[in-house]
Amino acid sequence: MSATDISAEELTNNGERMIVDNHWGYWAHLSIYRFALPFAKGKRVLDAGCGSGYGSVYLARQGAKVLAVDAGEVAVKHCQVEYANDPIAFEVADLGKPLTFEDGSFDLVFSSNVFEHVGEIDTLCAECARVMTPDGLTIVAVPPICSAKVAKSDMDNQFHVHHIPPTAWHAKLSRFFTEVECYEHHTDGKFADKELLKRELHLPREQVTVRETDFDFPKTTAEKMMSGETITAIFVCRGRILEPGPETLAERTPASWKEGELAAQVIYDLKAHEAELVRDNWILNEQKMHELLARGTAEQALVKAETQAQADSEASARKVSDLEIRLARVEAEKAAIQARLDSAEAAVAAQAAAANTKAKSPLLAALGLARR
Repeated sequence: MSATDISAEELTNNGERMIVDNHWGYWAHLSIYRFALPFAKGKRVLDAGCGSGYGSVYLARQGAKVLAVDAGEVAVKHCQVEYANDPIAFEVADLGKPLTFEDGSFDLVFSSNVFEHVGEIDTLCAECARVMTPDGLTIVAVPPICSAKVAKSDMDNQFHVHHIPPTAWHAKLSRFFTEVECYEHHTDGKFADKELLKRELHLPREQVTVRETDFDFPKTTAEKMMSGETITAIFVCRGRILEPGPETLAERTPASWKEGELAAQVIYDLKAHEAELVRDNWILNEQKMHELLARGTAEQALVKAETQAQADSEASARKVSDLEIRLARVEAEKAAIQARLDSAEAAVAAQAAAANTKAKSPLLAALGLARR
């Protein structure tokens, strides 16, 4: 199997999984791995949710000892083929279940844009803490859901099952780690200019110049990240807690967001969209049915015309046949009459010869056939 055997749709999971490409989104994702690089060099690293593997290899090529796992079998197969010559291992693993690694197996557990996909999030948090060394780190990067509007938009993404804000992520991670630091994610250097960045975002791929080095990660607080200006919410966690307490209300969406109403609206919008698709399909099918009906009517008329023509032809043929029969009968009667005439003429001639007379035969005269 080669890397080319996997289609782009399969590898990207219909657009949800990032792949290597020269566009702003790719470089922004790769920059998060660059942020983790100082913590990863020369260390044992678990990339939990490696996707298409570009970030895992980025760390490995800089000296990290990386084991990368992902729930997607297609992604892992791609990585195993595409990066077969790199010093890195790729394995399939369900991050919502206990991992197979021993306690304290890794100096760094790294997970970028993965936690929001995992339903059993407490299991994942606990496993990150367990497989991390006592003096190790866990780095988690998630989308910054900073308002009810953004949460509703995020709910439209079928792959995202958590829509909580940075403050809630901070509260959750704080149950599993004794220290949780927060970092924002921004474009840096010339791309700090919003107008320049806006133009960059709309450039064709061959003209994009932004790279993973064009991003900055200032330290902040979870509360400050609620401004919504950060590209990604990043948490650096130290000090594992192997027996965490129960979930708290602080780990959920704010009550003011009315998450239930947001979810209901998303479901309503989805059903409305589905109804619209059904209606459009019905209209399209109705048009097709009318076209088929018109085509059937035309074909029916054509068949009727051909049938009538054939019937007319058959009737004409029968009429000709009748005439031919009648003609044959008439010709036979004519021949019979001619034979009778010939016989009568012969008889009269015989009588005339016998009488040696030049008188006209009364029969021949009567028939208009007298001879001299």
